[in-house]
Amino acid sequence: MRKTILILSSLALLASGCNKVETEEKSRQEETPGHLTVDIKVGYEGETRSVKTGWETGDKIYVVFDSYFTDDLTVGTSETAYYLTLTYNGSSWNSSFSDRALEEYLLDPEHASGQLAAAYSTAWQATDFKYESGSIGNVKIARLIPTSKSATPGMFLYAQNVDYSVTDGKLTATLNMSIDNTVVHFFIPGISSTDSGRYSLKCDFLGYIACSYFMTSHWPSDENYRAPAVNHPDYFDRTIPATACQDGAYFCASLHSSARGKSIQYYFQIIDNNGTEIETDDYVRSMTVTTTLNGRDAIALPSLDDERWNTVGKHGFTNDHEWVEVNGVKWATMNVGADAFDDALNAVGFLLNWEDVYDLVLSENSFNYWGKDWRLPTTEEWNSLISSELGKKCVFRKYYENSDNFRRWEIVAPDGLTKLYFPRGIGYQDENGDFKNTSRSYYWTKSYDVFSFDDNNASNPASPLSQDKSGEVNRRCKLAIRLVATE
Repeated sequence: MRKTILILSSLALLASGCNKVETEEKSRQEETPGHLTVDIKVGYEGETRSVKTGWETGDKIYVVFDSYFTDDLTVGTSETAYYLTLTYNGSSWNSSFSDRALEEYLLDPEHASGQLAAAYSTAWQATDFKYESGSIGNVKIARLIPTSKSATPGMFLYAQNVDYSVTDGKLTATLNMSIDNTVVHFFIPGISSTDSGRYSLKCDFLGYIACSYFMTSHWPSDENYRAPAVNHPDYFDRTIPATACQDGAYFCASLHSSARGKSIQYYFQIIDNNGTEIETDDYVRSMTVTTTLNGRDAIALPSLDDERWNTVGKHGFTNDHEWVEVNGVKWATMNVGADAFDDALNAVGFLLNWEDVYDLVLSENSFNYWGKDWRLPTTEEWNSLISSELGKKCVFRKYYENSDNFRRWEIVAPDGLTKLYFPRGIGYQDENGDFKNTSRSYYWTKSYDVFSFDDNNASNPASPLSQDKSGEVNRRCKLAIRLVATE
């Protein structure tokens, strides 16, 4: 797993007030001789005011019946797809059949009752479906898949295993539309509809939900297809695109089963791709929050200009280790062996003598090999952090968890966005294993000089200390390690 910095552990999630608005409207279709009258009640319990609170004019719900998906279920694919469309007109639902054959199927007394499935998706506002058949192992499947916008991000609502009946030419059913139990919505205010396409969310335990489709199946021992269901594949190795909505944008995510109901540390990254596919110009905001999600949660995150978001400019990964670029140098975001960046004990990582740096980190046979594209920084590269040259001067500042608990140094690059973090000092270990100068932290350089941070010097905490074998810090002393990427 890639280790990253830019974590704000003290923030609590901002739960949007869940105003639950229940709406129930009937569908209507003019009574015409030889045609089916549709009388379907549509209910929806609004999950969050940040995503959707009720039906809007133009909303469409698609409905499938039994396994009657097309005229010939034995074909592999077909452009003929049978479904009912319900369109909201502001006060009720208008209905239309994709094909007269479905209407005739439902008018047949043999199909006077059965089960249906229904789905609403923000990606399906104007679409058609196609039929596909196939198999998964020895299970045969049939499905209706939207022919367009199938990969468009957004939210969806569904109902399945719903009983319907047809009496005296009238189709009746009740749809209680709801989000899936695994779905979590994250809302960020202030993102315009024109900019929403630039943003995506990345977080462990949260997956991308592909646009759902209708599916039914049967086993070899069962001649009949099962009742239709709504399928929504989840991808936990993909970022989650933003969807524009009123006053901002939201991210519709699937919560991994291993995280449901557990207190988890979530590391949220909001990625702004700047309108390109080049990762190195991505602008990333990040935040760490520890909370418990159960599914069907609605979470409002701070606006992107909120100072609780940590930011990073040019960044990337080399051999699964993250770097940020400061004054042209790609610095690793954490010390070698560190599990965090903001805790003194876990952020220091390994303390190694000069030989062990090469034997245990930079050697291909080492147990913690970072790869040939990483090396110790030179003295000049360390000095670039304290450069007084116009346009290259970084800002050093202390970060306190509270008023009296100093945790780390933050170095803000000249661009004002990129940040580099170093833990507060714990000193170095001498040849006897004793810690010395615990108000400072020491780092090796490529040329066997030492670079250190002085916790007592807020104006200029960093300074180079030239060392030789007879100096205070010799090759047998153990220091912290921060590497730079060479590519």
